[in-house]
Amino acid sequence: MAFNFAEIMADRQRRSRFLVFIMVVASLLGLGFFWLTAPKDVQPGFKANIVCRDCGHKETIRLRSIKDVRCPKCKSRNLGFAWKCRGCDFEFPFIKPEFKTDDKRNDSWELVEKVYVCPNCGQRDVFAIPVKKE
Repeated sequence: MAFNFAEIMADRQRRSRFLVFIMVVASLLGLGFFWLTAPKDVQPGFKANIVCRDCGHKETIRLRSIKDVRCPKCKSRNLGFAWKCRGCDFEFPFIKPEFKTDDKRNDSWELVEKVYVCPNCGQRDVFAIPVKKE
């Protein structure tokens, strides 16, 4: 029984089986390639710059939630994401406020306007310090 491509393409049933076979082989090759090239050391969570509000320690760590992390230096849970003011270059811990469901819309906006302000100079031109790529 020799392999004859013209006969396979002429017979509808054999052609369907041949195309299914080709699709299965291509899928297996794709999965194998994905499995072999996938990174092996992926860790859950994300990297973030944090600042301790108690001792001022700054560090870049991998975390899932800031609420689950302790300061590596003083073991405090009073941490915030590292933010910086463009006006005075002051770095400070940013802690997002908890919004209550009974707050009125205007009260919530007033709270947001108070939070996104540099505690050193009062400017609103603040940003999260980006994590440097390794």
